[in-house]
Amino acid sequence: MAKYYFVRKFTLTLGGERQFHLLSLATGTSFKARLDPELVSKPIFPGMTYRASIAKRGRGLVITYLYPALCVEYDECRALAGFVSTQKALPQYSPPSGLASVLEQAALLEQRSVRQLLDHESRFILGKHLGDAQTAQLQFAWQEYQAFQESVSGLMIQGFDQASAEQMVICLPLNACFLLIHPPLALPFLETNDDSVLDHPGFDQTPGLRKAWALLRHLEAQSTAGNTLVEVASVYGCGADVVGVNAVEVDGGGDANGSVIAGSDDVLEAIRECEGHGWVVATEGHVQLKSNHILQSAVRHHLTRICTPFHPTYSEREIEHAFSRLSAFTPDMFAFDMLDEVTLALNSRVLLVRYDDVKAAVEFTQQYCAVSELLTNTVPTSVTIAKARCAAYENELGHAPVPFYEITDGAHAQAIVVHQFNQLPLFEIFQLLAELENVVNLVALVDATLPANAAVDQMSRYFPTVDVRIRQQGALPIQQCLRKLSEIEARIDAEDVQRIAVICDCPEIAHLLKRRYSSVPADTKVPKKGDLIRLSPRGLRRKDDALIRIVNVRSNELFVSQSQTYRMIKADEFAGYSWDAGFAVSPNEALGVELPPVLVFTSAQGGAGGERSGAAFVRNLQAQGVRVIEHCVYEIEGFPRLASPGTLQRIVPLVE
Repeated sequence: MAKYYFVRKFTLTLGGERQFHLLSLATGTSFKARLDPELVSKPIFPGMTYRASIAKRGRGLVITYLYPALCVEYDECRALAGFVSTQKALPQYSPPSGLASVLEQAALLEQRSVRQLLDHESRFILGKHLGDAQTAQLQFAWQEYQAFQESVSGLMIQGFDQASAEQMVICLPLNACFLLIHPPLALPFLETNDDSVLDHPGFDQTPGLRKAWALLRHLEAQSTAGNTLVEVASVYGCGADVVGVNAVEVDGGGDANGSVIAGSDDVLEAIRECEGHGWVVATEGHVQLKSNHILQSAVRHHLTRICTPFHPTYSEREIEHAFSRLSAFTPDMFAFDMLDEVTLALNSRVLLVRYDDVKAAVEFTQQYCAVSELLTNTVPTSVTIAKARCAAYENELGHAPVPFYEITDGAHAQAIVVHQFNQLPLFEIFQLLAELENVVNLVALVDATLPANAAVDQMSRYFPTVDVRIRQQGALPIQQCLRKLSEIEARIDAEDVQRIAVICDCPEIAHLLKRRYSSVPADTKVPKKGDLIRLSPRGLRRKDDALIRIVNVRSNELFVSQSQTYRMIKADEFAGYSWDAGFAVSPNEALGVELPPVLVFTSAQGGAGGERSGAAFVRNLQAQGVRVIEHCVYEIEGFPRLASPGTLQRIVPLVE
């Protein structure tokens, strides 16, 4: 039998499912329940009362029937007053009795429900108890919440789930009717392989939108693979007519329901449709998502800004004099002659410095910082790509570097040295450049042992670039060459897999090892006990990625071990991260986290990722304090399958 329940709030499970905290208005008891999958199309909001049926299934309670209701019982008034008081609609209001008590007392004295008092028509009645200004503020906040519910409900009628609908209402400055006409606007709010929106009636009203959707999905898949700028000619066949077809294979992997773009006319029609809505940018035979265009144009803007102002030039005589003075006092710092490289750095707005030995990078940085300090009376700011790398550089440089995401509001010197610059993806390069204000020198150190980076490759063709080298240091000897994937697994199994991680330069081998030794997000939404996972914060970076070991799993929390300490991660915190299997990581990923002891597997072939490069990479890992158990090379037919650096538009200044 259905009864009345007040929804206090909802919390998330680790799998992203919502658990609703309900108050029974008949018994006064509180409990948690989840929504039956058959009711996912029905909206349910905190602060509202519903007539519902509750059933026990498995270990939990499930809402099997739901209908909005109004109830004026005292328990409902008290619950609503408590809910309103926690929403911070009146942040400055803090009487001794609290806002909830004031609303309860006002409802009793005026013989009205709290819901009625929050209505605009009761502004004079509530004003007697709360004051006119605060009454207006509170009632406006309540009306906004009601309008939010109405907008979300309107989108859910169109087939979107509640979480996606809420995000669309928050982020899109439009109403449900506009989305009804332009359903591709929902693309950023859907999962990568979710094409259920193709059943949306808006696609039938405007047939060209199906081709636009296929184009957007194709560009999204290419962007994920690193190809943000796509040749129009390569788009042919990225989709197909779905008449009688349930799913088609999309270039880049995965299935997608959608229309297939079979010829040039279809491609041009899709591009025109997307351009008209501002979803893509097309020029000179290429097309890209508008979001990528904005990001890459912003990087170019910041590089142009840094290069534009006047830059002082020091004569060779001034720099040589500074070198001679410093080498007399600190001869150990100038054991290797880098006068030419330091001179170029001092007289360049932006300089890229390539190295294959981190000791060479440290030697150059020490000399550059010392000479720059002597000439300008200011120590350059050293920047790392992760806080996990700060301690290693501090020991070598003698001053503390900062992770790039901690530079805000121009809190830096006029000279900047960025270590392992090519480890940063383009968005994080933008995040760094956006925070740099008055910059005289930007020196980007590029680790040549890492995979190619399209943005850094383009910068190196525009800005001056030098190589710094020192006498090669000893490297960890290579003990064995493995010729089968099973031999790699056997070498891993010889260690305690609960205490180590693996670094592999081949993405495909790394992916196979992830599936073999841990859970992956493609198979499960929640990691399992014993997994080593990599947590990455969503949005702007404000902390490092983290490798954590799962000790125990509950429905709404993880008990984990991180850097030899134990802690709990609640589901709400977990939702703020993306996660991936962390047992096998790429060289780029390895440099951004604090690592346990590692086994390193690199290709025995020459070229990028070859044996020589692998030995240099291992040497750099050890120099940064990482314990390398063993460095093994592999020679397996068909491997390594290295991803291309990707494509992007021009990000360097337009003026040569």
